[in-house]
Amino acid sequence: MLHSGARPNKFTFTFLLRAASAAATAPALLHAHLTVLGLHADPFLRSALIAAYSSSGRRSPASLFIRLAGPHPDVVLRTALVSALARCGLPDAARDAFDAIPDPTPVSFAALISAYAASGRHPDALATLRRTRRAGVPPTEAALVSALSSAAYLGAITDGELAHRDALILLTHRPLSPALGTAILTMYSRCGRLESARRVFDEMPH
Repeated sequence: MLHSGARPNKFTFTFLLRAASAAATAPALLHAHLTVLGLHADPFLRSALIAAYSSSGRRSPASLFIRLAGPHPDVVLRTALVSALARCGLPDAARDAFDAIPDPTPVSFAALISAYAASGRHPDALATLRRTRRAGVPPTEAALVSALSSAAYLGAITDGELAHRDALILLTHRPLSPALGTAILTMYSRCGRLESARRVFDEMPH
């Protein structure tokens, strides 16, 4: 495309950055092209670039993600930063990035819950889910799967039952997905509630 004289735009790079997640060196090459073309300031492309770097399999320094996010208040960009820092195993840095979001979305909360659960900070994961409820933000399926894994690890049946209730509200008129159903079943079984685990198993369509 570049050799033909055609100028790529931000929509071109949106697709390229999604594909770049599968290659370790591709995000850096696309980053260079964005800089040369003067597109690197676009918050949507910065968000996609952060996601590409963090998913590429090459461990990138946290400072790179923070620099890419910059001071821009865009919630999508900030949420991408939380997710990237979580993948780096830096839950405290992820929490700092989360706290900089003026109005966190359900996806923002899910990214922080996942960061805590993946880092073994299970009480913090469950506390963040409780904070999600207090804020009136509906938890996503990803948030519930992470929180349920933390409840299972801790044997926290009360938190697990509340997460199950959240799941029932989330899935109104929808069947229980395999990922969420398995997370609920595992939580009940590890908390010694085998009859509840069996009921969940029987309710799973697949």
